[in-house]
Amino acid sequence: MRAGPRSFMCQTERMRSRNGPLCELVPGPIVIGMLAALVPLDCSPLTESCPVAPFAYPATPAGAVVAEYVNAFDSGNAATWARFQARYERSHHGTAKEYKRMHADLGCLEPLSIEHTPEAEALLTETAHGGYYELSFAFDDGGHLLFVRTMPAMGPGQNEPPSLRAAADEIGAEVDALSRQDRFSGAVLITRHGQPVLARAVGFADRAAHIPNQLETRFNIGSVGKTFTAVAIAQLVEQGKLRFDEPLGAILPDYPLPAALGITLPQLLMHTSGLGDITGFTRAKPAPETASDFITLFGRAPLLFAPGASHRYSNLGYEVLGRVVEVASGQPFDAYVAAHVFLPLRMTETGAAPEEASKRAIRYTRPGNDAAIEPREPTEPLPPLGGIGCEWSTVGDLARYGDALLGSRLLGAATAEAMLTPHTAWGLPSRPDRLERGYGYGFVSDRIDGARVAYQDGGAPGLSAFFALFPEADVVLVVLANQDPPSTLAMRAMKLIAYAASHGAATGVASTGGSP
Repeated sequence: MRAGPRSFMCQTERMRSRNGPLCELVPGPIVIGMLAALVPLDCSPLTESCPVAPFAYPATPAGAVVAEYVNAFDSGNAATWARFQARYERSHHGTAKEYKRMHADLGCLEPLSIEHTPEAEALLTETAHGGYYELSFAFDDGGHLLFVRTMPAMGPGQNEPPSLRAAADEIGAEVDALSRQDRFSGAVLITRHGQPVLARAVGFADRAAHIPNQLETRFNIGSVGKTFTAVAIAQLVEQGKLRFDEPLGAILPDYPLPAALGITLPQLLMHTSGLGDITGFTRAKPAPETASDFITLFGRAPLLFAPGASHRYSNLGYEVLGRVVEVASGQPFDAYVAAHVFLPLRMTETGAAPEEASKRAIRYTRPGNDAAIEPREPTEPLPPLGGIGCEWSTVGDLARYGDALLGSRLLGAATAEAMLTPHTAWGLPSRPDRLERGYGYGFVSDRIDGARVAYQDGGAPGLSAFFALFPEADVVLVVLANQDPPSTLAMRAMKLIAYAASHGAATGVASTGGSP
């Protein structure tokens, strides 16, 4: 199963199942690269036979869990997944399609080495067609598996990039290779101190009309837009119109669930409020158009847990935040964000879908993310623009936005720092000693290879977006695609940049351009 050459390039072969259909699974928490809490849902084949190579797992309870996880991941058997989840997992998040596509991207896992750290069990694996990955298994004090954090890794004989320029060159080469394989269609921009280090656009914005993606093409950015909501909340706190410790009941006293009135703004921002999702909104008649509509439809649903007691990604929570922005500012949500975020930064290509169809990238999806199947436009509509995100934007606009956040031009330095700093660990809000990695206000905050990173992703059928800030290096990474998530390219790019940012130096400007 060895990949051979030093490369992160994905192979295009699709794997078929030996054990029958593997159900689609729900990962959690998942921010493109994190898989955990696997729950069987709709069944369809995913994998072929996984070779079983001898590997010595630690003779510890944690080692046994890691071994069972790998066996379950590779099994292709829905019952095996169900047993694993029931035995070890405490919560579940994300969507079934996200797991299915991640499995299609990575394939089988071959363990190479395992290391025990105070924070996690770190397993280095070689995947069937996704390169090398490190899986970090974090447990609580009772031995329950909290999450599995997956991150691209350097395998045996591979060398880390000595500089940001070298990292950008490698990322650019992968963009081109994936484009040739029809596995990436979109745009990538990396900037340092506001200047481009890599700018590349590949694939087609409109396949039928043969319109290529360009750096100026507008993509739907999904949940990356949640960072606009978080910035709006933070601005209103700075203006004295809100307080971070203010309960929801003081702002929205008519919220339809009494148990939710004590939720705080940070709990909404960090997905620890206990509010659920907006599943099924497409079936509502009339269709919801505003934050108030979503609250009316879903606001009475019981809390999933007591506010602050756990973590679960909540789209409803961000619709509630959108309504908070409207009440505190006295403006419609989109009007406030346009005036206080987009306009000051000249983000003229960000907001609602452009009227001119040629300026936006059509979304394309493939069942199972199978490169052998011609992509089609998804039938599932996206939620309307609001606190949940789903704005349209360009890599250039988002890079300016990231640069402004790092330069404290949208928020005061202390507030910006609070947004990008972890306040709650993944799945473990009560353990401040584990806050090296976790959630800030609207961002996941992490430390990768010594480099501090804050990021947010977005995904839906036919769109994949990734936005990452490296505060100590003053670097911004934007990856936008008009294809299915997850974008393993984005995670690899973040890994390479993180190493270069903490160990190397940024010099020069890498190549730009690209072709469909």
